[in-house]
Amino acid sequence: MSLKEFDTIKLTAHFVSWYGGAFWFGLAKRKIPELQFMDPDDSRFICFSEFVVAYSKVLTPPAGLKQELRNSAAYTATIIDAFLQRLEWDPVQHYEWLWGGVKAMLDWHASVTKDFTNKDQNPQMQQSPPSLEEPDPKRQKLDESALVPEDQFLAQHPQFFSGLVYINVSVQDAAGGGQVIEIIVQSLSESVASLKEKIAGKIQIPANTQNLSGKAGVLKDNNRSLAHYNVGAGDFLTLSL
Repeated sequence: MSLKEFDTIKLTAHFVSWYGGAFWFGLAKRKIPELQFMDPDDSRFICFSEFVVAYSKVLTPPAGLKQELRNSAAYTATIIDAFLQRLEWDPVQHYEWLWGGVKAMLDWHASVTKDFTNKDQNPQMQQSPPSLEEPDPKRQKLDESALVPEDQFLAQHPQFFSGLVYINVSVQDAAGGGQVIEIIVQSLSESVASLKEKIAGKIQIPANTQNLSGKAGVLKDNNRSLAHYNVGAGDFLTLSL
């Protein structure tokens, strides 16, 4: 692997971690020869995916940024187009940008966002973030008979990129505020308990104090899989204590 290839893998993983699943999937669909390492069959994919996981543990993008991309295909396409132009920078520009750190990246994103907003192409960007309210008590009791069987659900939700899946979790604090965090799981077959441990590692709330609820109700059995509770990629779960 050449140094340029290695830098491209790291930079792409950096952007995927920053902009989330919508950016990742949209970029992969372009099938760009220089980005063949995003193909799970490519020998460099393991290196790329490990960088994505590592960056996701340390990068904190602006609140609502990933949701904006999920809300607007046009905004996602704009970010991807700008990223591809970014790849064409000469080595001097590239390393100056890297040395600039997070501030350089924020400046880059602010520039792209400004250009996009000025074109009035993204009316959905003004939407409110997902609600962080406590789960509706009427949904606390889960009728499991209403769930799609696990094997059928997995068949209906094919997983990409060796199974890596983004799950969104709304977390409400004691003051009534909150945040939305994005958790990466290895597959939809991963257990509820495993997801709770990943949440605990990210926001320091012990797994045994967490209650998670989704569109179908509370995920009450920690030993069951996410697919059992019909939780799919990009779905929102609500965490309460």
